[in-house]
Amino acid sequence: MPIPDVPVYFLTPPAQGLVFSAFIERTKDPLATVITKEASEVGFDWKGFRDWRWFLSSQGYYGKAHDPERGVRCISNPTFSSADKRWISTGHPVSYRDYVCSEHSAGLCAPGVLPNMRRLFDGDAWDIGSLDLDDVPSAAARYSLFLSISALILTDDGYFVLQRRSNRVETGRGSLGASFAGGVHSKRDRSSIVTPTGVVKGWDLRETTFREMEEELGLSRDDISFDKTNCPFIGAAFNLRYGRDLNFYALCKTRLRSYEIGVWNKGDGHTRESVLRRGRWETERLEYLNADRVTENAIVNGKLESHLVGRSRHLLGALYSWAVYTGN
Repeated sequence: MPIPDVPVYFLTPPAQGLVFSAFIERTKDPLATVITKEASEVGFDWKGFRDWRWFLSSQGYYGKAHDPERGVRCISNPTFSSADKRWISTGHPVSYRDYVCSEHSAGLCAPGVLPNMRRLFDGDAWDIGSLDLDDVPSAAARYSLFLSISALILTDDGYFVLQRRSNRVETGRGSLGASFAGGVHSKRDRSSIVTPTGVVKGWDLRETTFREMEEELGLSRDDISFDKTNCPFIGAAFNLRYGRDLNFYALCKTRLRSYEIGVWNKGDGHTRESVLRRGRWETERLEYLNADRVTENAIVNGKLESHLVGRSRHLLGALYSWAVYTGN
């Protein structure tokens, strides 16, 4: 973890020139969890805790009748195919409720029951200092391992387009995030690929990238390009503040210039400005960062911090990945 005060762990470390696609093969059966049993052994009511935690969250954001969206959890260690630059793992649908009640609860304390929730989520390995962050199946038996993407858009005139989060969202209020971000959707991002063993069904994270980009910025896949055609990702990392929040960092280039992002018009009444207004609950405003400022040294020694007030961990993880990827 080369970034001071940024608890991210690169499951797929960035490297100069390394770019890849990511596919999650769907499994038939969900991974069994050990949390309920281990919580009961220390007198902790996991079901009661989940109900209470979701009740608090839903009151401020979702509303009582809201059916939480279904995401995808990663449940196996990834394999990498150098032939087609593809990262493949297995996964299963998971609700956002599970994510809120696990990853977003890792920092909570229960005096007299547990010193902190992370001890419950990570088990004995946490106490004896033998935690293996590469062991995805063990983590998936305790956390939701909710899969998400954080994408950087680099404009033709050399700026990263970043988003300042609204104060009305549930998490990351007011923080500076990537160009766009979001979880893999279990229904909308379905896809299939052909492998040596046949056709494999699952989720293509490129579809997540295209969908979130259009929803949040109004850009279509025709407006952007990837360095290696179908390979947008330059790294993947856990946000350890929230346990095992796994994000893939995407790099998208656009022919548009920075000043065109907010005023772009397709000519059919569908403008990026209208998209930004529609999503105002999520995004307060766009901000721009000169790509020349983003170097490994500037990130590691903290000089970039003054340009990223209130930045998220995954934003700095993504920018670091870009710096390494480009050799800056």
